Amino acid sequence: MPKNLEEYQPDRYDKEVLSVAELYTQFPGIKEATEQMEKVLKNGEHSPEFVKEMEFALQNLRGATEILEISLKNQEEYGLVDKRWMREPEFMKNALEKGRLAMELDVRIDKDGKFWVSHATGARSSVLPPFINAMTTEEMEEKGRRFTVEEAFEIFSKYKDRGHKLILELKTLGPDEKKFPEVVESLKKLIDEKGLSEAVAVSSLSPGVLMSVHESIPEMPLILNGGIVPIVSYEKPAGKQTKTEKAVSNILRKIIPTDKKWRAFGLDLPVLGKVFEVVVSASEKTIRRPDGEGTQTGYALTRLPEDLVKVLREQRKKGMKFGGMVSLSAVTILASVLENLGATKEAEEMRRYYNEIVDDLGLGKMATTWGQGLNKIPLLGNTLFKNLKPEEQIRIFKEQLGIDVLIYTKSPEAFAHKLEPFSIYKQKIKKKKEKK
Repeated sequence: MPKNLEEYQPDRYDKEVLSVAELYTQFPGIKEATEQMEKVLKNGEHSPEFVKEMEFALQNLRGATEILEISLKNQEEYGLVDKRWMREPEFMKNALEKGRLAMELDVRIDKDGKFWVSHATGARSSVLPPFINAMTTEEMEEKGRRFTVEEAFEIFSKYKDRGHKLILELKTLGPDEKKFPEVVESLKKLIDEKGLSEAVAVSSLSPGVLMSVHESIPEMPLILNGGIVPIVSYEKPAGKQTKTEKAVSNILRKIIPTDKKWRAFGLDLPVLGKVFEVVVSASEKTIRRPDGEGTQTGYALTRLPEDLVKVLREQRKKGMKFGGMVSLSAVTILASVLENLGATKEAEEMRRYYNEIVDDLGLGKMATTWGQGLNKIPLLGNTLFKNLKPEEQIRIFKEQLGIDVLIYTKSPEAFAHKLEPFSIYKQKIKKKKEKK
């Protein structure tokens, strides 16, 4: 607890928040808020603004402790931890030894088609060049700081009889669509060689990747680990388009079909008025195109393609034990934005569609604070999403998706490997209260 805090006289709730902060001083958010609080106490204890500044610091601390609790609860209930086990084989072993029953590995391929475990695109533990997809296997072995999927399978195969499950999130199948079947068959061969066919599922943010896997390995359980990501584009209202603009719009719609129901809204700008409409993509069939690095989510559709829905529905009927999760963060916040812009009907249709499809397929609802590039959606994101704090996003998720939503948070990812189970967290807080 910051020094001299007793002068502020926090209420009962904030005393509990401060107790949590004392136990988790290095947790991202808590550390920042505590440092901010220390600064206020040091520089402004007797200033008229003291109470106001202290309230602001405590508000940040409350938000950080809520995120901590959500992260801990998610880990205990769903067996989640952060992505650090992808950095070194030793981290992966440690996570398995500690009893993690489900593990996700991000999979990328090099120039020669060899599979590597890597969350980032870079070959050297970063998102900077040299990139994995641009390096040969020999270059990766000499200069890269990654380990192969074969190494991961070797480690995991020792745990396959304990009920462990391995989820392979395919970040890419390479830049050449014609080679997708060959790439998938190569992955299947690795899985079969280690006897992991009953323990592995494939996930992706991209409907295209999942459908490509299904065509080559129909028995492979699929997980939609995202996939509902709005493609937002802007067009002038039909009456204001020139002949050239109409022709371009028609061509674009054939490439990425648009949903007419959700194009019936626009933004009214000061002076300029309604200069364009916001168009959301939709399709009955998964769009196929080269799925290279950095583009795997670029054509994920706002409405799930009907061919993928059919496959996921069939897998559910067969009783496949792997469940999918759909990221609804962008959709949920976009619906809120539409509502604020006066497009209430479209916002309600959007929410109803996702709730119905997710429930129908038995998928889990997932939301990520600052996930799916919300603040990077042109115009809408730059003007509206960037000011939406994580705690406000969490409030919207809970309100619109229900209490069963699984919330990933950005801050805890760098700290999650140090966190104990939620039950221990509760015991610690209880002991802290009893001492006081």
